[in-house]
Amino acid sequence: MSARSSRRWGRRPAWLLWLASCWLILAAGSAAASPRLVLVDGADAPALHQALQISLAPWAIEVVDWPADPSGADAAAVAERANARYVVWHDGRELVVLDAALAQRDTRPLEAMPQDEATASSVALSIKTMLRLPPALPARAESARWRWLPSARLGGRVGFGGDGGGGLRAQAALEVQPPGFAGVRLGVVAELGDASEVSRGQFKGEWSEWSAQASVAREIPVRTFVLAVQLAGGVSRAALTGEEMRTSRTEVGTSACGSVSALASRALGPLTLGVLTSLTVRGAAHFARANGTSLWQEPSTLAAVMAQVALPL
Repeated sequence: MSARSSRRWGRRPAWLLWLASCWLILAAGSAAASPRLVLVDGADAPALHQALQISLAPWAIEVVDWPADPSGADAAAVAERANARYVVWHDGRELVVLDAALAQRDTRPLEAMPQDEATASSVALSIKTMLRLPPALPARAESARWRWLPSARLGGRVGFGGDGGGGLRAQAALEVQPPGFAGVRLGVVAELGDASEVSRGQFKGEWSEWSAQASVAREIPVRTFVLAVQLAGGVSRAALTGEEMRTSRTEVGTSACGSVSALASRALGPLTLGVLTSLTVRGAAHFARANGTSLWQEPSTLAAVMAQVALPL
C-alpha cells in the first residue's frame, strides 16, 4: 500500500465516527424536542433571563438568548431558526410575546427591559401569563431529571515526546448531569483518527492509536457562553504494523492515559456549538528494529483542538 493510500484509509475511521455521532445527535434531537422560548437581546437583560428560567421550570421550557431584534414577521423566522415555540422581545414601549405554534401575538406595556431582580421577577410572571400555559408538571419532575449531552468532535492533534501522533482526530462523547449536581457532568469519550506512517530502514508500516476515557467536567456560565473544564482518565490502545525484510510485524499495546480539556460553547437553536482544547498524557512504548536500533518511539504527550457539536437532552 502506498503512503498516500495509507493516509487516506487512516482518516476514514475518524470521519465515520464523527458522521455517525452527528447523525445520532440529530436523530435524538428530532425525537426529543422540548419547548423553547427565545428571549431577544437576553444577554442585555440577565436578570430577566434568570427569572424566566425559574418561572418556567415547572413546564420544562428552555430559555435561550437571541442577539437579533425581530419586528413584524421576522419574529416567526427567529422562532423557526431557533426551533422555538415562543419569542419574547421589547418593541418601543411594549413587551411582545409570539406563540409561533398558534401564530398568536400578545403585548403588554413595558418601558424598558428590567435590570433588577424584583422587576425581572414581575415581568417574568407577566410573560408566563401571556404564554397561556397548561397546568404545570409535578414539581419533582424537573429536580429529578437526568440531563444528557451527546456530542461529536472533529479536529487536529499533534504529538510531543516521541514520533508521530498528529493528524485528523474524531471524538464521540456522552455526558450526563445527575439530579442535584448543577454544573457537573460525568461522561465517557472515545477517540480515534489518523495513523502515522513509519518508514525506518527496511521497515515500512504505520502506527495507529485510539482511546477510551471516563470524564468529569465542571461548567462555568459566562454571559451567553458556557466554559467547561474537564478531567478524564482511561486507556490508550496503540498498534504498530508493517513489514521488515519481507516479514510482517504487528505489535499492540495498552497503556494508561489522562487528559485535561477546556471547552467554550454556546447554544444555537437546539444544538450547542463549541471549541475544545485538550492535553493528553499517555504511557509511551519504544520499539526496536531486528538489529536492535531504534524503530519508533510513541509520543507521550498529545495536544488537540477540536470543534464540537452537541445536543442537550
